Amino acid sequence: FYENNTDSLMYTSNGTSIHSISTNGLNRDKYDLYSFTGDKNSPNLYCGNDGDPFRFDSAQNKWINIRGTGLNVNGAVDGIVGDGNALFTYVVYMNGPNLVVESYRSLNKGGFWQQIPLTGTFLPIPRIAVAISDSNYIMNTQLDDIIYSSDTGYIWKNTTNGYQNKAVGSLSEINDVLITYNIVKGVIRSTDKGVTWSYSNTGLTQAFPGAYFPGETFTGGGKLFVSMEESPDAGVYTLFRSPNDGVSWAKLTTVPSYKNMGYYGQNGNSFIMRFSDDRDRNTSWDTNCFYYRTSDAGNNWTNISSNFFKSSVMNLSKVHGFIGDGSNLFLFGNNKNYASVVYHSMNNGVNWNKVGQFNQNQHGIKTKDSWSNSARTQISATDSKGNFIFTVSYWWSDMKWDSLYSLSSSGFSPINTTGLPSNIIINDLNYFNGYWYLSSNLGLFASVNVMNWKSSRWLRHR
Repeated sequence: FYENNTDSLMYTSNGTSIHSISTNGLNRDKYDLYSFTGDKNSPNLYCGNDGDPFRFDSAQNKWINIRGTGLNVNGAVDGIVGDGNALFTYVVYMNGPNLVVESYRSLNKGGFWQQIPLTGTFLPIPRIAVAISDSNYIMNTQLDDIIYSSDTGYIWKNTTNGYQNKAVGSLSEINDVLITYNIVKGVIRSTDKGVTWSYSNTGLTQAFPGAYFPGETFTGGGKLFVSMEESPDAGVYTLFRSPNDGVSWAKLTTVPSYKNMGYYGQNGNSFIMRFSDDRDRNTSWDTNCFYYRTSDAGNNWTNISSNFFKSSVMNLSKVHGFIGDGSNLFLFGNNKNYASVVYHSMNNGVNWNKVGQFNQNQHGIKTKDSWSNSARTQISATDSKGNFIFTVSYWWSDMKWDSLYSLSSSGFSPINTTGLPSNIIINDLNYFNGYWYLSSNLGLFASVNVMNWKSSRWLRHR
């Protein structure tokens, strides 16, 4: 069952024969279909269309609006999941300056919707709901929690062991304190190397009561920072700084006045952020933005990007990120011919000199998760003693592989390595306590000189 690019609905029962489905009853002026769900007990189908829920009635051969009773009249429905026995949805609306999200279930195919109470800290905002039996359901929420219900989806509880379906967006360390975050619950802090964790949200702004939406955590200038989104998917952020290693937070009022922000690298006690009124589109062309440096932990900011996108100067189409050791600062990006380029600055981003560029048809600077749309930061590392390495991806026909390059102000060159498999795909680089570390699709490797590498098995038996 699918929607094609001519605004027609089609279905197939065998993968070969394709049949059309009537669109009668749908709002064709705003033809925006999403979240199709089937009914295990009947031939009914369900979907969202322009903020309303619909059911396809095969007897009448038409779509019927099933907003029914119970759903908040101000709310736009954002998807339907379930199996017909129980349907789940949620609505989003503004109540003054506050964003409100409410979850609902229906046990009579959309005739009546009952609001689901918010039990505990696990908001039942549905992404996927699967029936284990007539009354037992498991839900994967829009906030990446896995929760379960034994009463057909009215009361939900979280799983307490096994796979938790969680990804850590960022992990920061300062003065032996670890900081990360949980969407909705906020910043999480550990003072015992990650054995135990506690929430640390004092001073942070809530998107709505009991809900926090952190963007990322990072350190710079000897301080700890977290960016907070004002409401889910709004793309409007505020930057907070902690004076006490994450015990409490204070809003920075000196930050450049843009809606969106992101951390892009550091140079000694300075760090650099991207600011714009648009999100980072994670594409090869991103020029509607500005890059600011702060050398006093966010009190004052300097625009270092005035020449980045000018065709007569640096001619960049996108900046991946920065890396520096306090003396040398490097910029990684793409030019408007889609070639990967590296620039160098000896005065903290005031002036830039081109180090070199790659052949865009054969290889380029690899960014984290380069083969998806979430790529941003280059995979690089420094020992803060003048040595820099970064990752380059090669492609030829249907083959892809990665190599390490050394970098200086005068140029870059491939490193002749031993111990790394020829087909390695590099995921990250780091330098810590005298060792260079490389994570890959083939495991973890370490080196003392970036040329000779050994697998993590050697680390365990040292």
